[in-house]
Amino acid sequence: MFYSKKNECMKVRIVYLFLLSLIVVGCSTSRNTYFSRKYHDLTAYYNVYFNGRESLKQASKKAEAIESQNFDEILPVFAFEYEQVAGLVSGEMQRTIDKGDKTVTKHSITVKPKRKKNMTREQREFYNKKEFNRFVDDAHLITGKAHAYMHEYAVAEEKFTFITTEYPKETSAYEAQAFLAIVLAQDKQYVKAEDLLVSLTRKKILPERSNL
Repeated sequence: MFYSKKNECMKVRIVYLFLLSLIVVGCSTSRNTYFSRKYHDLTAYYNVYFNGRESLKQASKKAEAIESQNFDEILPVFAFEYEQVAGLVSGEMQRTIDKGDKTVTKHSITVKPKRKKNMTREQREFYNKKEFNRFVDDAHLITGKAHAYMHEYAVAEEKFTFITTEYPKETSAYEAQAFLAIVLAQDKQYVKAEDLLVSLTRKKILPERSNL
């Protein structure tokens, strides 16, 4: 009886490990299935991205609470332009950058799904996407904003440019284009900044989720 119970426990463990291995393999970013996409959407949002976005919100509120004591100077349009902001929010913004980078490295899915025959236009558009995790472009956006708040404008410019190039049809591209113009203005590239803003205002329809 003792050996039979022990054997049963061993069988249960083997089955459990087998099922666990199937889940791990099935959820790998090297596979692009409905299940793997949903798994990485869910874990990217709740395990990583959400925390990074909340940290960004907290730091933004802290920066907006700054009041200039020098009334002889022109007040900055954006809160992150204050000189003291970079040091004030560095902790929160570094957390945002870490969480954003982790979202990309751990949950990005770029491998193509299995190609279907006689695909519809929507299916072709989906197949031709460069990224299949719907929070990766948002992760790039919050890291770009965090770098801007830390006055790391060159890195922020690189991030925003990447978003507008790689994800032109996503909501994040509109915000990235606006923030790119702001960052370019900090570097006194006013002509490029103006061109971007003019281009943005000419777009007839902005996504509902846009903060513009």
